[in-house]
Amino acid sequence: MKSTIKNTALILFAAASFSSCLQEALPSSGAIAEQIQGDASSVQAQVNSIPAAMFRFGSSYASCGYPGIMLMRDAMTADFPVYDNTYDYYGYYVGATQYLGDYDVQSDQWTLYVKLIASCNNVISMCDPDNLTESLSRFLGNALTYRAFAYLDMTRMYEYRKTGVTSLDSRAQENEIYGLTVPIVTDKTTLTESRNNPRAEFWKMYRFILTDLNDAAEYLSGYKPSEIIYADATVAQGLLARLWLEIGTRFENSPSDLAEALSHENDPQVTYDKLGVTTAKEAFAKAAEHARLAQAGHSPLTLDEWMNPETGFNTAPKSSSAWLWGMSIGTDDDAVHSWKSWIPEISPEVSYGVVYPLNAYRMIDARLYSGIPDSDWRKQTWISPDDAGKESAYTKYRTNLSSEEWATIPAYTGFKFRPAQGDTDTYTVGTAVSIPLMRVEEMMLIEAEALGRSIGLGSGMSALNNFVKTYRDPDYTFNGATVSDLIDEIFRQKRIELWGEGIIMFEYKRLQKAITRKYSGTNFLESHQINSPDGVVARWLNFYITSSEYQYNNALRNAQNPDPSFVSEYEY
Repeated sequence: MKSTIKNTALILFAAASFSSCLQEALPSSGAIAEQIQGDASSVQAQVNSIPAAMFRFGSSYASCGYPGIMLMRDAMTADFPVYDNTYDYYGYYVGATQYLGDYDVQSDQWTLYVKLIASCNNVISMCDPDNLTESLSRFLGNALTYRAFAYLDMTRMYEYRKTGVTSLDSRAQENEIYGLTVPIVTDKTTLTESRNNPRAEFWKMYRFILTDLNDAAEYLSGYKPSEIIYADATVAQGLLARLWLEIGTRFENSPSDLAEALSHENDPQVTYDKLGVTTAKEAFAKAAEHARLAQAGHSPLTLDEWMNPETGFNTAPKSSSAWLWGMSIGTDDDAVHSWKSWIPEISPEVSYGVVYPLNAYRMIDARLYSGIPDSDWRKQTWISPDDAGKESAYTKYRTNLSSEEWATIPAYTGFKFRPAQGDTDTYTVGTAVSIPLMRVEEMMLIEAEALGRSIGLGSGMSALNNFVKTYRDPDYTFNGATVSDLIDEIFRQKRIELWGEGIIMFEYKRLQKAITRKYSGTNFLESHQINSPDGVVARWLNFYITSSEYQYNNALRNAQNPDPSFVSEYEY
C-alpha cells in the first residue's frame, strides 16, 4: 500500500494554496508525512476536508460559506430582489456604489476558494497517479473535480470584462488585465513561485481546468458515491459542459481570443491538455457532448419533489436522482446556525434567521414572474401578487406555515428551499439540509443551447421543447426565428429553473446581458434600482481581488481589476 501514497515531504508542502495560506501544513490533525504513508484512511480524512471547506465562515455578516456566495451571486442579478434589506447582508452586491472593492466581504469569498483549493492540493499531493487503488482513484478524482470547480468559478468571477464604464475599462486597458484570470496554484507550486505568481491568461486557465476534469472523469469512471457531496464522473462531465459553453461563447464573440488560444496550442512549455478545437462551433459541440454525458442516470425533478414541504430542495431525491452534486450540512456541523446559514438566509418558513422574522424575503423579479405561464407548474414556487395576503388562496400553495402565517408574506416571495423535515422552529433540525450544486436540468438546458449554436436552430429548439414540455409545462412550445432567440429563451428558462442556486450570475456575465431592476412595476427596492446596458458586463460582476491576497503575491500588485466602488450609474 505504501506505493499508492507519494513518498515525499511535499505533504508538508509549500504549495497547498495561494500565497496567503502557504504556511498551513497537512494534515491538520498534526500527523506527519511518514505517518500518512501506507494509511489510505488518512487520505480519506483529507478528502472529507474538501466538502467541509465549502462551509468556511468568514468575518463579514454576509459569510456563511459557499452558500453565502451563492446568495451573493444571485443578489447581483435582476432575479433576486429582497423585500426589506435592513437585515439583508447581501445588499453589498446589488450594484450599489460601495463595498465592491477592498473589503471584508470580498476577502471572505476569495479566502474560501483559496482554502478549498488548498484542501484539494493536499489530497492530490498524497496520491500517485501511477499507483492507484480503487479507493485512491476516487479520492484523486474528487480532489481534481473540486479544484476544477473552484478555478472555473474564480475564472468567471474575477476575469475583467468590458463594462461600458469608460473610467473602469480604460484603467483595465492601461493595466493590461484583459484576458487575465487568477493565479494557478497546484500541489507542485513552491513558496518562492507563489510570491510572484501572475494571473493566468484565459487560454492557459481553460487548459488547466480541462486537464483536471479530463483526468477526474477517468479516475471516477464507474464510481457511484454514497453521498451527494462526493463527485462521480457525471459531475466532471457537467463541469466540462459548463467550461466548453464558456469557451464557445468567448470564441464566437471574440475571434481574436480564438486566434490567441490557437497560437499557444502547441507551446511546448504548456503541459496542460490542448483545447483541440479550431472554431467556436467545435467548442459548442463539445459542450453538448459533455452535457449529454452528464445526464446519464439522472432525470428532472417532478412537481411533487420540487414542492414537497419537508424535502423540497433540501434533500437529494432518491427517486429521480435529479441532483448530480451538492453540499450537505449535518446536525452537528458548524454550519448549523440560527441565522448565519443557508436556510435562515433564504427560507420564508422558519421562525429564526433574517427572512420571516426580519422581512428579508427573497423574491423573484416581477417582470420575470409575469412571463411564466400559468400552465408551468414552477410558477407555484412564488406567491402570486393576486394571492398575496389572502388566506383564501392558501390552499393553492404547499407550505409548512399556517394560513394566517402564510397570508403575512408578500407577493413574489419564493418557497423553493424548505427547512429539513419541514421543521420551522428548531434551527438545529431545520438548517441541517443538503444544497444543490449541479442538477440535470441545467445540463439539459446547456445541451439545448450548445446544439443550437453548433448544429443549428432546429436541433436546439427540439431539445428545449422536449425538456420544458415534458417536465415543466405541457402547453409549452417555442418557435424562435434565430439562434439568438433560442439563446434568449434558454436564458429565461435558466432564470426560472435555477432561481436561488447561485448559477445565473455566470450566465449574465457570459452572455453580456443587461441587469434591469428599474422599470414600471418593479419589485426591487428603490435603492437597488440600478440598471446596466445590454452587450457589456454590469460593472459589479467583475470581482475584486483584495489586498489580503496581493500583499503576499507581488505579481498582483499592478494587475488588479479596477475597483467599481462609488462609480455612479450615470457614468454608463
